[in-house]
Amino acid sequence: MMRPVSIDGAPAPNVALGKRIGAAIVWVCSVAVWVVVSSCATPGPVARLRTDSHPPGLRVSGRHLYDADGNRVVPIGANVMTKYWDPGGWRSISALAQTGANTVRIFWKIEPSTGLDAFERNIRNAVEHGMFAMPSLWEATGQWSQLERCVDWWVQPEVLEIISRYERHLLLNIANEAGDASVSMRQFESGYRRAITRLREAGIRVPLVIDAANWGRDESYILQTATALIAHDPERNLLFSWHPWDDRMPRSRYTETIDAAVAQEIPLIIGEFSHTGVFYNSTHDWRFLVEYATEHDIGWLAWVWRGADVSDGHNITTNYLYGNWTPWGAQVVELIERYAVRGPGTSQGRTPESRP
Repeated sequence: MMRPVSIDGAPAPNVALGKRIGAAIVWVCSVAVWVVVSSCATPGPVARLRTDSHPPGLRVSGRHLYDADGNRVVPIGANVMTKYWDPGGWRSISALAQTGANTVRIFWKIEPSTGLDAFERNIRNAVEHGMFAMPSLWEATGQWSQLERCVDWWVQPEVLEIISRYERHLLLNIANEAGDASVSMRQFESGYRRAITRLREAGIRVPLVIDAANWGRDESYILQTATALIAHDPERNLLFSWHPWDDRMPRSRYTETIDAAVAQEIPLIIGEFSHTGVFYNSTHDWRFLVEYATEHDIGWLAWVWRGADVSDGHNITTNYLYGNWTPWGAQVVELIERYAVRGPGTSQGRTPESRP
C-alpha cells in the first residue's frame, strides 16, 4: 500500500555480502557412461544458491505462471501485515489459507530488525498451509533511492539460505512500490536491470516481482519496460505488479491496462487493491477489476487481511480470524473462495491448466 509519506527514514545499514560459493556438481551423460565432474568455485562478491538443470519452482512462460509440476498458477489471495502485528503470521496466514487462497503477499521491513527467524516463519507458515509466499520489502516505498538497499538485503547469505529452502514455493517481490512519480522510464528500467543482475548472480532463480513506480499506481512503467526487462533476465522469470490505487479510476483504465498486458505477453498481477482509496475518500470498482483480471488469467491480491488496527478501512477481517469479516472482506473472500486454485486435486476453483 502506498501512502505518500516517508515509510522509513533510517540510514541504510552496511550489509555483508561476501561468502564462499558452494561446490557445483555437473552430471555429463555420454552414450553409456555417466561422468561426474566436481569443482569448487572461488569466493565471489555474493553468496550463491545451488544451480542445476531443473527449475527450482515457479516459472513464467509467456505471460503465465506455472508451478514446478507444470500446472498453470493464477495467484489469488491477499496481503498480510505480519511484521509488527502478527509475528510469524500465526493468525493471519493460517486464517487466509482457510479461504482457499493460493498466494500470500507478506509485508516486511528491514528496520527495525526482528530477526530472520520471524521472516522465515512467515514463509514456512504459508508453505505449510498450501500457499505460495510472496515476501516484499517496504523500505523503498515511494523512495527510489532505497531500491538498491532492498537488493542488498535479499543477497545476504542468510537470506539466500532461506530462499533456497523454500524456492519451490516462493515469489520474490524485490521492493514494494519503489519510487514516486519523479522516476523516469530510463531510471526505472536501468534500476531494475541492475537489481535483476545482482539477484540472478547471487543464484536466485525464483520469479522476481517488480512493482510499478509512482507508489505502484502507474501502469505505464510496466507496459513500457517489461519486454526489455524480461529480455535482460537470464531466467526469463519475471512478474509485474500493478497497484491501482488512484481515486475514481474508470473501468476503461482497468480494461486497457489488462488488454495491453495480454497483447504484449506481459506477466501481470494486481498486487494490491481495495474497495476504497488509500485515505478512504473514494469508492473503487474493485469487483469489476477482479472479474476482468480473472477472465484473463491475471492474478490479484487484496489489501489487506488485517491492518495496523481495527479502524483500518481496508481490513478484510476484524481480528485476523476467518469468518470475522468486514463488509468488504466478506465480498472479496467470496471471490477468493470462488476463483483460487491450489493445484491438482483441489476441491475449490477451476481445474489447473498445464504448461504448454
